[in-house]
Amino acid sequence: MDDIAEPTDADNARVVWAVARIPNCVSLEDKGAAILGKALKRAAYWRSVAASTTPRRQRDRLKQIEGHASHLARLLAEDCATRDDIVYCWPHFPIKSAPPSLGCTRRGLAAIRKAAGRAQKLSGGSAFRDQFGSADRLFIQRVAKIYFEKSGRQPRISRINDQKDIGGPFVRFVQEASRQFCMGMTVPSAEAIKNACVMRKKSMSGRG
Repeated sequence: MDDIAEPTDADNARVVWAVARIPNCVSLEDKGAAILGKALKRAAYWRSVAASTTPRRQRDRLKQIEGHASHLARLLAEDCATRDDIVYCWPHFPIKSAPPSLGCTRRGLAAIRKAAGRAQKLSGGSAFRDQFGSADRLFIQRVAKIYFEKSGRQPRISRINDQKDIGGPFVRFVQEASRQFCMGMTVPSAEAIKNACVMRKKSMSGRG
């Protein structure tokens, strides 16, 4: 029996686009689906970052590691003679436990610095929540920008069922994007999407 291929980001984007049923918007071509899938996956990534609850002490430790690795890398880069002295005195161990060369160690420091910087972003959800109010609101705001760029329509809600309920293409777009790209996370409610639209409108008015 053949294995069933996992859907790609482009496949998931096509589902989102179809479910949204945006008026006067044609079906996605391959390139358009790939671009939309990449953008929605990025929005989902930042939502997961904002939802992170890693303790502040751990984030501070990561920042220190990044700083020390960067400082040591700069010291090693400043003077060739100093590096030659270190290479000359480089310790020799049995083959199995031999340390990496100085060159490999310097590349390792660069990797540690980058990894510690990225880990801080993954752990710094509180900063995003302070800015946007919640991980869901950050996601909705990012998806709103994607929606506008792809459809040419302003992200807004509609009143349906005799004005009793909240719906519309943008609500469907956000909710299906959450289902397709944010596995394990709660789908934003129509009310949350409405509130995010209000906040976005106020923000856009303030810029003008």
